[in-house]
Amino acid sequence: MLAGCATAADFYPVSRVFIPEGYTILAVLRPHEARARCEAAVKRFSDSIVQGCPGCRVERMRCGRELSGIERSLAKGEPMAGSVVETDDLRMLITGPAPIARAACEQIAASSAKLGVKSARCVTR
Repeated sequence: MLAGCATAADFYPVSRVFIPEGYTILAVLRPHEARARCEAAVKRFSDSIVQGCPGCRVERMRCGRELSGIERSLAKGEPMAGSVVETDDLRMLITGPAPIARAACEQIAASSAKLGVKSARCVTR
């Protein structure tokens, strides 16, 4: 749960990335106290996805003090319909056709684990 560690003064990095294979990633990252750190984190995350993916494009990047709707639910770790990658530092909702989203979720979680992210898992509901 990302929201449990935040204060009212924190900034939440949020990124939405379109993937040409037929899905979209909406990510909420661990909050930061300083806007500059938040902006650096969301840029680093977004850039890491679009690097090496010619058709991928960042649809939105922002740092806000408040989350609403799906973004808030992601940060709180609430059960959501669809495929969600969960780690200690972020939550990613993968949207698109269910088989594609599920496969992408499992691949992202497995890749994260290989990179040393011990808590990475794919949750599909």
